[in-house]
Order: sequence, then structure tokens, then C-alpha cells
Amino acid sequence: MRVADLFDQLATATGTLGEVDARRTVHLDCIPTFAMHWLLPRLPAFKAAFPDVELSLFTAPDRIDLSRPLDYAIRRDPGHFGGLTPTPLMVERSAPVCSPRLLAELDVAAMPDGLAERTIITIRARPDLWLHWCAANRIGADRLRNRLEVDHTFVAIQAAEDGLGIALVPLLFIDQRLAGGRLVTIPGCPAVETGRYFLLEHYHRDHVALPGLPDWLRRQDAAVSPG
Repeated sequence: MRVADLFDQLATATGTLGEVDARRTVHLDCIPTFAMHWLLPRLPAFKAAFPDVELSLFTAPDRIDLSRPLDYAIRRDPGHFGGLTPTPLMVERSAPVCSPRLLAELDVAAMPDGLAERTIITIRARPDLWLHWCAANRIGADRLRNRLEVDHTFVAIQAAEDGLGIALVPLLFIDQRLAGGRLVTIPGCPAVETGRYFLLEHYHRDHVALPGLPDWLRRQDAAVSPG
């Protein structure tokens, strides 16, 4: 066999493998904080569950962009579903958290009213969180006047870990920090439901279906859901 023929066959085989890989690449679009703090730590488990699947991950904070390659998306806000039918995945529960050092300074017997005496970390992207939590605990949100305002949830998480105040964040994003003791919940300040996450499937000509994905996501959440 001529060397040129060998290279031609190798090129053909490589191209065929590339086509197979392309057909098994699942394009997933997530909220940035969900991708960073929930999905990425679970990617080894994803690879073990779906060894023949390559994951192409996009992140966006708002409405799903159907103009780019997309098989699935995960969103919380129905206004961001892009007209796709949602499949329920997981419940979001949020609680006030802080660093262990700051917890040692708190009068936990005065909680939750004692929050009014502390610096509260608020999130511009989630103005609903403190309002919802205060309403559920019958506390006037206007009493929480000492505030540090940040743009996104991941910034609030880091600020709380650095001891800059008390952040109200979804617990599903901080399970590793809680388990490792970098963040702690506050006695007398219970978690409340603040939303739900949904899986959106985009059916299109080149859609790559992964039927086991919804159940895998739910099992991962159930395995480590704190509190």
C-alpha cells in the first residue's frame, strides 16, 4: 500500500470519528452561577454516567438564545424559557449564611431580629431573595439597613466567606462550602423556598437527545441537598 493511500484512509477514518463525536456532543446552556457552583463540581459524575457524551457548556444570565447550538438549557425564571416547555428539576431553598468567624460574633439568641444590627449582603441580580425571606419570617425588610450590595450570587458567596457580612444565597450553590465549614448557616434563620429550576429541551434538526439527563440532575441534587 502506498503511503499516500494510508494517509487518505487515516484522514477518512478521522473524519468519520469526528462526525460520530459531533453527533454525541450535547450543548447545554446554564445560568453562570448554576454552572460554576453546581454543575462543574459534578462533571466527573456526569462523565461516569454518560461516558459516550461530550458536553459543550454555554452560560447566560437571561433568556435562552435559540440562534446558537442548543440541546438543553437550565433556567429558573419563566421569562427566560424562550418558549420551550419546562421540565421541573429542583427546588431552590435559600438561607442566611456567613463565615464561622462572623457567626462567633453574633448573638444567635436574638435571631432573626438581630440581623438588623449586622451588615446584609444583597444581590442586584436577585432582589427577590431578602424580600421573600423577610416576608416568610415576618421581618420588615426595611429594617435591614446596613447593606453591602453586589452584582451576582457568586460575588455574594465570596463576600460572605470573607466575613464581610451575612448573605442570603441558594443553598444548592454552597453545599461544598457548608460541608467544608467555609460558610455556616445561622441558628434561628431558617431556609425558605425561593424558586425552582427547570430543564428546557430544544428540539431541532441536529438535536442530540439525552433521555437520562433529567433524572441524573435530580439524583445529583437529592444526594447533597443541604438542610
